Amino acid sequence: MKHENWFLLPSVAEWYYSRNHQDYELLPPWLAGCQENNQEESIALIYPKGGENVYLPITLQSERSRLVAKATHRQNGATVYWHLDNVYLGSTREIHHMEILTGPGEHMLTLIDEPGNSVQKMFRVVSE
Repeated sequence: MKHENWFLLPSVAEWYYSRNHQDYELLPPWLAGCQENNQEESIALIYPKGGENVYLPITLQSERSRLVAKATHRQNGATVYWHLDNVYLGSTREIHHMEILTGPGEHMLTLIDEPGNSVQKMFRVVSE
């Protein structure tokens, strides 16, 4: 085991910061058995942030636009499973963007990774 100070940002801040700072180093994997004492936010929802209203305009073809939800995961190559209102939407790997077609009203977006870490955010789609 090696103790070392590390510049560590929360998942969402890390996602933005690393885009403009190529020298930013991700946190190395935890030693087996140490994770329980170091709970961290490994998965985070970038958009929608939760608790916000989202307007999805009608396209020129008279169809409702899709919401493009974005997430980040602290571990490169992690698979994230997406659920909207307890309905499975699909999974992403590396780039965690998901197009979601949904109607007006309140919705719960749930993201789960392979080890079982999850994040849930409620948002509202408004029509006007």
